[in-house]
Amino acid sequence: MTMVMERTAEVRPLPQRWVRPPSSRRVVARVVQFVGAVSAVSSVLPPRHHQVALLAGMIPTTGLLTARVASGVVGVLLVYLGSGLRRGKRRAWQVALTLSLIAIGLHLVKGGLIPMAVAGGIVALLLSRRHEFTAEGDPRNRWRAARACATFLSAGFALGFAEIAVRVDHLTGRPGVLSWAAHALLGLVGITGPVHFVSPLADLTVTVTTGAFGLLAFASAALLLLRPSTGAAASPGDDPARLRAVLDRHGDGDSLGYFALRSDKQLVWAPSGRAAVAYRVVNGVSLASGDPLGLPSEWPQAIGQWLADCARHGWTPAVLACGTAGGRAYQKTGLDVIELGDEAIVDVAGFSLDGRPMRGVRQAVARIRRAGYTCAVLRQRDLPAETLAEAVACANALRDGKVERGFSMALSRLGDPGDGDCVLVLCRDEEGTLRGLLQLVPWGRRGLSLDLMRGDRTAPNGLTELMIVSAIEAAPGFGVARISLNFAVLRSVFARAEELGAGPVIRLWSRVLRAASRLWQIESLYRANAKYQPDWQPRFLCFPSARDLPRIAIAALRAESFLPTGGPSSIAACPATPPAQVAEGSATQKAQVAEGSATQKVQVAEGSATQKVQVAEGSVDGSATPPADPAGGAATPPGPAPGPVPRRPRRGRLVRLTGLPLLLLTALLLIVVAAATARWWRSAAVRITGLILAEVLVVAGAGLIANRSQNFYPTWQALAGHVPPVAVAASTGAGRLDARLAAGGPIAWSPPEAAGWHLAAAPVLVASPEYTRAPDRLFPVVVVLCGAAGVPRVQQWASRADRVLTVILVPTRATSGSALASLPSSLRRDARAGTDVITLHDPDPADLDAAVRDLPEPLAAPLYLPPPRLAHEVRP
Repeated sequence: MTMVMERTAEVRPLPQRWVRPPSSRRVVARVVQFVGAVSAVSSVLPPRHHQVALLAGMIPTTGLLTARVASGVVGVLLVYLGSGLRRGKRRAWQVALTLSLIAIGLHLVKGGLIPMAVAGGIVALLLSRRHEFTAEGDPRNRWRAARACATFLSAGFALGFAEIAVRVDHLTGRPGVLSWAAHALLGLVGITGPVHFVSPLADLTVTVTTGAFGLLAFASAALLLLRPSTGAAASPGDDPARLRAVLDRHGDGDSLGYFALRSDKQLVWAPSGRAAVAYRVVNGVSLASGDPLGLPSEWPQAIGQWLADCARHGWTPAVLACGTAGGRAYQKTGLDVIELGDEAIVDVAGFSLDGRPMRGVRQAVARIRRAGYTCAVLRQRDLPAETLAEAVACANALRDGKVERGFSMALSRLGDPGDGDCVLVLCRDEEGTLRGLLQLVPWGRRGLSLDLMRGDRTAPNGLTELMIVSAIEAAPGFGVARISLNFAVLRSVFARAEELGAGPVIRLWSRVLRAASRLWQIESLYRANAKYQPDWQPRFLCFPSARDLPRIAIAALRAESFLPTGGPSSIAACPATPPAQVAEGSATQKAQVAEGSATQKVQVAEGSATQKVQVAEGSVDGSATPPADPAGGAATPPGPAPGPVPRRPRRGRLVRLTGLPLLLLTALLLIVVAAATARWWRSAAVRITGLILAEVLVVAGAGLIANRSQNFYPTWQALAGHVPPVAVAASTGAGRLDARLAAGGPIAWSPPEAAGWHLAAAPVLVASPEYTRAPDRLFPVVVVLCGAAGVPRVQQWASRADRVLTVILVPTRATSGSALASLPSSLRRDARAGTDVITLHDPDPADLDAAVRDLPEPLAAPLYLPPPRLAHEVRP
């Protein structure tokens, strides 16, 4: 009886192929980025006055300001989320959805119906494509984001609590300490707490400060959560001993296998544990280098596990410098393959310095040997400790640059106890000084691969040739049959360009590479390898699609440390805006004070017309310049409107406190500081400095937005408290200020009529509520010179307004130009317009009220009241 025993075939799962992500994911990412950019830009643009007036009665000014600042931060974060959405990050989708919902509420508070509808569309788009965002996040960033968020929240709470404490004398009522804490905590999320201040400016300061820290905490946490991984922490399966065992059994196939032992590489193993892929994540790109490790029959399973890991985390897979066998294995899993360059391999048995092709190497070696240079070739484990320490010090001293370059073909360490099989070539001069060294790592049992090369540039020519030739000559003593030298990128282009009959495309491509060699040493590396007459073995680049090549190239250059690290460029400071210049090239206010009389000049039209309002003795004196007429000459009434004045050059835009360029510059600096801090978060010095700078920029940006909307400080001089000396008379007669000035509100002001002027009714000055609470500042006011029918309506509107608009309505003769486009259609029939002044003739009260709310800001020059501490100074 014959028994037949059959061996059951081992059933292996099919390796996973790379599936290209859907194109709709990229479309969603771009739409979200575009909407975020529009939201960020809209947050710094001035709001329309009718929106402010509509919301002023329902939402406090601090709420409107917080909504504008928050919408800008939300917009910036949506732009940043585009990268995560494009890679299908589930966490990026969740944050983008949350931010879009928040944006709906913020636009509702701001009164922007169209942006609110756009944000709603983004929410619908994200919900409809939610099944495409399944990639996991990077677990190592979670606690770091939590720590950053907690730090900013704690700092904001402490600072808000301290600001309330130092303003305890300005509080309404007697709130307790718990109320202070509640107010500071609620301020972190932009909600007004139970503490009320006598001064609205103090309330605004506390709210903006705490709200800015809350936004910074949220932004920093989101930034760290969504920042692409730049490395991978070691996993329990990344046992070096296990990898060394695999290299000992199967390391003869690839000369780059030993470089998988780098500390910044992570391994993903095949289910059998007999093959693995070594990779590193740089900016969302999973970079593998060389062929897979281990048994070739298990490579497809290891590659499948690696691709599954990439798909799970939303990484883009790429392979640098794989060989022919590895390129075929990667191609079968769906990756495209292109030739990257060639590796120079020297056959030790066939190497000789004889012959004409080796003449240059032979002469260089002979020359430097005659100079007394010698080389010692030893295994690292055979070197004395002091010699090894000397080699490490020499390698650090002779390094070209501040960083250690290399990733796919570099070990980036020297003297590690685990690298005892590495071979070191130490070159000394006739005095015994170490002038150069090489390190070669094992390539299986019968090969070496060049890793580290250092040489003293002051040494005679031929130092490198001597070290390489010495390593080749000593190789048989170590049982080495082949040595892998450097890798030459795109070597075939140079080789083909030198052949007879090379076409124009190859020659042009060769010239481009020669130009690039000035930065990357492409051609010089090829020439340095070619002199040893090596065998060339091609190396390939594997990638998912051509549109991923730019990202892969940047990630590869960063991994190899070839991208330069540039510092921030300095920005030349512009000259400060003069105190007398209130609006840029559009309005200048001058005051001349003389004994017994005063003259106030308001220059309204930019390069067009000037109005002069002459005030009699005892009238109001504006302030901008010192007295210009000490002789007390009589004022000259204005004649006909002068012709156009040449436009003054625009200067000092960057330093204007109310200018948009300064606000945009602050936002740009905040983005740069936040990105740099996240990039170099591991450095304690960079982290602390970045967080401090970010806090300062956030508070400064919030202050600039508040100053831009409220017009607290028009110039740097006003911010510094440099108020020109002025005097305000409180005597009776023409030009007197009403006694209600001390209490704020509308102020009756009666300047005399000048020749050619006609005032239908007494004008009204509407002062800011903060006028009596800050004795060292100038305040903008609304000057309304209009018909009697419109004055009461404007007075009622101004007394209810939370802020003061810089608007001038003057019913004088019209000037040249046109500004009717800024008026409602109901008022155009009664209006005559100049360049910066609009004349209304007996307007309807309702139309006038609408005009004041809809006019652009500023329409013309604001009139600045002097500080209140001088408001009741009486002249003799």
